[in-house]
Amino acid sequence: MTDSQRFAVSADDPTFDPADGDPSVSPGEDFYRFVNGGWLDANPVPPEYGAWGAAHEVHVRNEGILRELMEDAAGAMDTAPGTPEAWVGAYWRSGMDTDTIEGLGTSPIESWLDRIAAVTAVDDVSALVADLHATGIGAFFGSYVAPDFEDPTANLLWVSQGGLGLPDRDYYLRDDETSEQLLAAYEAHVAAMFELLGDETDTAAANADTVLSIEKAIAELSYTNVQMRDVDLITNKHATASIDDLMPGFGLRRYLESIGAGGEAFVNIDNVGFYPGVDALIAERPIDDMRTYLRWHLVRSVASSLPEVFEAEAFDIYGRTHGGQQEQKDRWKRVLGA
Repeated sequence: MTDSQRFAVSADDPTFDPADGDPSVSPGEDFYRFVNGGWLDANPVPPEYGAWGAAHEVHVRNEGILRELMEDAAGAMDTAPGTPEAWVGAYWRSGMDTDTIEGLGTSPIESWLDRIAAVTAVDDVSALVADLHATGIGAFFGSYVAPDFEDPTANLLWVSQGGLGLPDRDYYLRDDETSEQLLAAYEAHVAAMFELLGDETDTAAANADTVLSIEKAIAELSYTNVQMRDVDLITNKHATASIDDLMPGFGLRRYLESIGAGGEAFVNIDNVGFYPGVDALIAERPIDDMRTYLRWHLVRSVASSLPEVFEAEAFDIYGRTHGGQQEQKDRWKRVLGA
């Protein structure tokens, strides 16, 4: 039997299209190419994506449908205030209004930058981190609501390790050549973003070095991705009343109260050893280092909403270097994603 005969599929088959395969390749040598070669040749990865497959095709189709809904909402100027349609329309218009975004520069985040500049003590750091988290801006750690693994009928507040600008701890701790190149590229990116905020070149480089130093220390305290998938390891219920034992200087109980979770009886702590280490880090490092770290995580988190130079710089490291994308997605797709 020839390879072509082995691959023969009825043209009426609802699942398989013979054109998606490559019968010129022996399945014993390259089965993946034998089955998918035709589809791969006909579907090169678009430059704005890091990968491409059937799921991406479905996603792109859905994006087109959602775009119509967004544009309809944005064009309906008589929508009643306070309705989902009004919120969606206003958000879409603001995201697509690049002229206004360029004209505003960094003014929308000046109040945050002023608050960071006013930080003089650990208590200020604690209060500011709670407010940043409430706005979706990460620093040091994070919190979210998820099912209680010990009681599937209930939800639970999870306090989770975080505070890194790279995808996970290993980017900071591996010493192979590729990892070192990626870390150097990241440090250069951090410095470039500080320059865009107005720092002199030397100051921006020094600030980037400070950020890397703090994030490396946080990485050393963090669980690996494998450990974070160990349910038994990351399930650690703590009574809210005694939660300050983990971060007495930072005041973890005060943080919970600030985000509206002070009345919860229990919270889950994913990595028990992480929080005392971060607490010591915040207490021991100069307060100016804390300001530098918080400035970085502010601009990193909102780069896509700032002028194009910020978004392009962020895309270069996160989209191109780490995501494999050659080009930015169209503006409307980025706003839709937001």
